[in-house]
Amino acid sequence: MITSTKNAILLVRVSTEQQDYDSQIYDLKNHMSSYGYNEFKIIQTKESGLADLNDKLGANELFKFISENPKYNTVVATEMSRLGRRQSVLHEIKERLYRNRIQLYVKDSNFWLLNENGKVTETAELAFTMFSLFAESEIKRKKDRFARARKDL
Repeated sequence: MITSTKNAILLVRVSTEQQDYDSQIYDLKNHMSSYGYNEFKIIQTKESGLADLNDKLGANELFKFISENPKYNTVVATEMSRLGRRQSVLHEIKERLYRNRIQLYVKDSNFWLLNENGKVTETAELAFTMFSLFAESEIKRKKDRFARARKDL
């Protein structure tokens, strides 16, 4: 029996040294197995989601791996914020993935960047923009809450 191999890059990110990747990796592997993916490259990084693209170690490792491993043509993350927290950075990542015809799947929102023809539809473009806006606004609200709490203390 011949089984085809479907390859995916699991991109997992946490913001602090105290956090671990285990739940993200477990969720992504199980979920993507249901889509027939059975070979995974895990890229994990502990870094700020607010970093510029050039400073994002995970993204740089991702694009290097993609260039060296053409059989991996799908990138998976649990949510958009795992890729980054700034809209400008997220759109840069999206454009690089699109130029290289790499599919992006965001599990928690069931978002696929490319359609079956390898194109970004208007609907996908709009959804991506909304998800990136949510990722950025969420961190802004969190920073505001922390600032208020520090002030109150």
